[in-house]
Amino acid sequence: MILGLVLAASPVREARAQATQGDKSVAEALFQEGKRLMNEGRFAEGCPKLAESNRIDPGAGTLTALALCHKGEGKTATAWSEFKEVVSLARKDGRKDREEVATANANELEPKLSRLKIQLDPQADAQNLVVKIDDTVVNRAAFGSALPVDPGTRKITASAPLKKTFETTITIGSERDDKSIQIHALEDDPEAIAAAEREKQAAAEAAQGGRVVRDGSTQRILGYALAGVGIVGIGVGSFFGVRALGKKSDSDELCPTSPCSNAEGVQANDDAKSNATISNIAIGGGILALAGGFVLVLTAPKRSEPVAKVGRLRVLPTTDGRSTAVFVGGSF
Repeated sequence: MILGLVLAASPVREARAQATQGDKSVAEALFQEGKRLMNEGRFAEGCPKLAESNRIDPGAGTLTALALCHKGEGKTATAWSEFKEVVSLARKDGRKDREEVATANANELEPKLSRLKIQLDPQADAQNLVVKIDDTVVNRAAFGSALPVDPGTRKITASAPLKKTFETTITIGSERDDKSIQIHALEDDPEAIAAAEREKQAAAEAAQGGRVVRDGSTQRILGYALAGVGIVGIGVGSFFGVRALGKKSDSDELCPTSPCSNAEGVQANDDAKSNATISNIAIGGGILALAGGFVLVLTAPKRSEPVAKVGRLRVLPTTDGRSTAVFVGGSF
């Protein structure tokens, strides 16, 4: 039976229209090499070559050879499924000979198949639950049904968003070994939940105009820096204030009467006014900067909490020669 099926598979191999001539050449070489290895009983080496040939240039002939290889390798469920597919293709192509041989092989394997039933606890039916046997996803409709599986050690996994992945293995016998496995409710994954909450919070803050989560450290640093600038400003203003008083004293000595006719006294008076102006600006700006620094420090969040993004703090001193003002603006 096997020899007849191999002979039937060899002459004609259907190709998909998209396959290029180069693809067909590669597929043909793999097909011939895979058949040779299979005929030598080296199924583990031959089956991957036949599988790749069928992937590149699929056809009923190649699939038939692959099913025979998997049958010889002991992968009964895989071979049975492939033989069933060959039957369907052979009927479509009107290949009665190939259909009969594939049907005979499928019927021979079916009563020997080992099966695995996956039972799902109702509480485990989480949203977007994915259950796999090895790398094959099990459709929800297949839960509770005895599914044909290849003999050997099979890995079963169940995963869902925000849940810990369940994983186990089960050994399946070579013939008529029916097993079942129960999947219970998956445990919550704290790390995944925390990450999802962070993403959700970030998205909500972005939707609210770019609000961010801060612990106040940056604001406190800015406050201390601004207070330091204020102290320096007050010191500089005090220095020029003392100089202004000194120049005023010199002017009074040189010009006891007004108007003053002493050029040196007039210059001392002008210097006193200039130093006084600088002193007023520096002290006024320093006081406001010091006050602003204290406000920043005192209003800084004590722990992580959503606050508006910090803008630039602007300190703008100005004077018209007779009075001095300092404008402070920004957001924090």
